[in-house]
Amino acid sequence: EVVERFSVDAPYDFALANLGAMQASMITHAQSLRLDPGHYTLEIAMLDRVGGRVGTRVLEFEVAAAPAGLAISTPMLVQRVEDAAGAGGDGDPLVYQGKRVVPLVTPALDGLSQPHVYFVVYPGKDRPEKTQLQVEFFVNGQRLAAQAAELPPPDPSGAVPMMVSAAMRPGLCELRITALQGEAKAVGSVRYVVPQVRSQAQ
Repeated sequence: EVVERFSVDAPYDFALANLGAMQASMITHAQSLRLDPGHYTLEIAMLDRVGGRVGTRVLEFEVAAAPAGLAISTPMLVQRVEDAAGAGGDGDPLVYQGKRVVPLVTPALDGLSQPHVYFVVYPGKDRPEKTQLQVEFFVNGQRLAAQAAELPPPDPSGAVPMMVSAAMRPGLCELRITALQGEAKAVGSVRYVVPQVRSQAQ
């Protein structure tokens, strides 16, 4: 059963002198929709009208039922943060401090950029304890750093949007985030690859 369908026409005009930069850049499209708990299949097709080429992709994912207590969203790498007209009015979870968060959909970093990770913590409304946050940084399975802090109070919707810097070390990196509220615990993590920077021969 098709539950949602959308299409976007996104023309790009640029000078031929910038062709190389445009080909090396990424185009990210974010589409918000509300889904009931269940198993879903996402079918995507992209058409290059000038080149006459089509690319397709099929993804399957699960939408879990909302937990009754403490919860944390899936942490995501951030490509950029941009202005959003009327941001926050519709309860969009990808709006942070009045700006729209554009996810980075590739786990391979260029080794030069400083990545940030965005996530949302949902404290349990039936618990009086304050929510604590622990962030751990792993490289190739070895924990190199950890820090803890108390979360600020949730917004009127009951959410605490957070953005933290992710350390850069060559190898398979993982940022593991744990929210604690009394005896309740919620864990999320994001992994990314940082290449080894090779020094140029003199």
